[in-house]
Amino acid sequence: MYNVLWFEDEDYKFQTFKELAEAKGFALFPVGVRRKGINELKLHQGKYDALAILRNMDDIPCAPLWELKAADRILAHEMAYLVNAVLIDLESMKGKAKGIVDAIEQIKTGSNMLIFPEGKTNPDKGNALGEFQSGCFACSLKTKTTIVPVAIYDSYKAMNGNDVFARVTAQVHFLDPIRYDEYKDLNKQELCELVKNRIQAKLDEIERA
Repeated sequence: MYNVLWFEDEDYKFQTFKELAEAKGFALFPVGVRRKGINELKLHQGKYDALAILRNMDDIPCAPLWELKAADRILAHEMAYLVNAVLIDLESMKGKAKGIVDAIEQIKTGSNMLIFPEGKTNPDKGNALGEFQSGCFACSLKTKTTIVPVAIYDSYKAMNGNDVFARVTAQVHFLDPIRYDEYKDLNKQELCELVKNRIQAKLDEIERA
């Protein structure tokens, strides 16, 4: 079972999808009001993290910052085009810089951007946080947009073992938004640590429950 959250002000659009999602094993929960220009920053456990989030967005635009190599796989290329993804080459300094600049420009148009600060997936680490790349936080500092940290729990278990079709209970938690006024005096590294600490605190809370 996937626990997925959607934005309350779009609830009237979701009835058909909610029925389909529940039939497919998704439990949907409202999480507040959506606003344009939101910069969502998350930990990255497995290949299906973005799916667990975007699948419930229906017609709400949210473009991911997508690794170039991953987006070049079968079907992924078409999907990247459909969701208006920004591609980033993580193996090249020039490619990284271009990806961040492209993301900044897209956020300035009012687009919501889905960013995984860890860059690449690593299901072997389980629910532990990896190193966050501070460079992606330029997207927030340059656009002065609201950041919504997102904690993902147990998604690395999806299709990651001998029984690839086993049902997995994954959690997606949208945390309290971080407004520009709260982080305007921070540099990229300090903002990176702020977001990471918020996500880690939520993971610790889940572990204690």
